[in-house]
Amino acid sequence: MISICVATRKRPECYKKLVDSALCLADRPENIEVVSYHDDDDDSVYEYIGNHKEVIGSRGIDIFNMANECQKVSVGPIYMYTADDFFFVDKGWDTEVIEAFDKYEDKIVLVCPDGRFWKNWRIGVVGFLHKNWVDTVGYLLPPYDGGQAADKWVNELAVSINRLVRIKASVIHSNEKDETFHAKNSRCFRGKWTRKYSTPELIEQRRIDAEKLNNYILYFSIRTAGV
Repeated sequence: MISICVATRKRPECYKKLVDSALCLADRPENIEVVSYHDDDDDSVYEYIGNHKEVIGSRGIDIFNMANECQKVSVGPIYMYTADDFFFVDKGWDTEVIEAFDKYEDKIVLVCPDGRFWKNWRIGVVGFLHKNWVDTVGYLLPPYDGGQAADKWVNELAVSINRLVRIKASVIHSNEKDETFHAKNSRCFRGKWTRKYSTPELIEQRRIDAEKLNNYILYFSIRTAGV
């Protein structure tokens, strides 16, 4: 099962496009689960299709902790983190994701859709992680102040342990510059998290998380070898 963890707010059409594209282009749509987080003050009318779960909570948390709340009730064991303003464009994306994970017995890898539709897309803005990764570091996305640059955080971890894999299937950003977009940016940058990203405390936390992942990889290899 692949669980798509998505935060959405006042974007029923964007959300529908994301889910429709995910299910229509999947080889096995019955193995796709969508878990969406909605603010408790969002009165938008959403259309739910396929395997769906809804999490309703406070608007006080950032978009990345919303993904974490979705992950907590997801079936998994593969989780996608994304916002509601993305959509799939390639048939068989789910098969590509599963095959990428299957190349690593320990499943400790960040699988990123191709970024050919993005100019200068140096990191995977959306991605897929396995339960083993999430259990090892304790989160789907880093639950720290502000929530901005969490995608950069996960990518940095993956690069540091040499476990970043790109697949050919693409996910496109719909480039919505609506009320939700501006409100999200205002809330994210209010905490100046991008500046905090380079503080000694968070640099150390990333080092610790990378060490945890490397230790899991080592432990798994030893256990598998029966040593």
